[in-house]
Amino acid sequence: MIPPELCIELKYSLKYKEQDGGIYGMTVDLSGHHAQHFTKMKSVKIPYIGMNDPVYQVGLTLVPVRPLPGSFDVTAQFTAPLESDLSNAFCTTTLDSVHLNLQDLFLPVPLPITLIQTHGTSIDSALFEALWEAMYPPSQVQPMITSPTRKHKRSVSLQRASIPSKTVQKWYHSIKVLPITESVETLWAKAGLSKSLLVGEDKVLIFLPPRYHLLFKIVEQDSQKIIHIKTDFWPILAYVDDFLANNL
Repeated sequence: MIPPELCIELKYSLKYKEQDGGIYGMTVDLSGHHAQHFTKMKSVKIPYIGMNDPVYQVGLTLVPVRPLPGSFDVTAQFTAPLESDLSNAFCTTTLDSVHLNLQDLFLPVPLPITLIQTHGTSIDSALFEALWEAMYPPSQVQPMITSPTRKHKRSVSLQRASIPSKTVQKWYHSIKVLPITESVETLWAKAGLSKSLLVGEDKVLIFLPPRYHLLFKIVEQDSQKIIHIKTDFWPILAYVDDFLANNL
């Protein structure tokens, strides 16, 4: 059984819009190019949806292999009675696409309950600092990419460091500069990077299943908000940039 902390569950409602009748034995499947970033998805079974029970709550469980946003095609197969006679018809149809957003991948770090009971929330702060230091400070890495972004006139740099070992691990460091405004402060709190994810006013530790991390360190300087981002999964940085541009 896959631990729940490695799973992403998206909740949807299926609605039956006809005035009478119903459909039976529905099977819902996800597919598409982005499905390759997840383990094989189980079909969702729906015994009945119809006039007497027009809404069915569906939970789609995704287990990432590579934690990337994406869209999925949705197909459904079901049995429906024919109006012309007493027989049934086996039908196949497509439903609205399902979209997995970046913030859907943001999960709390799965810490053992014994550690939380012993150390409380201080364990989050300790883990953040340990990961941050393990990913090498900026002075120990070489610039890889430097370019302006489309919005906020903020600068962005991406740096890479390698840790010598039998299996080379790479960490990436990105810097973003935003003007400090009241709207930025408000939207940052609404962007899904607060509350349980915050480890203090200027530190955010996010778990990206199945085994990656995304760290934010926010510093205010000269009426600007400087956001240092470190991660051990570099493809996520392109999505983070768009996420900040659209939310801050």
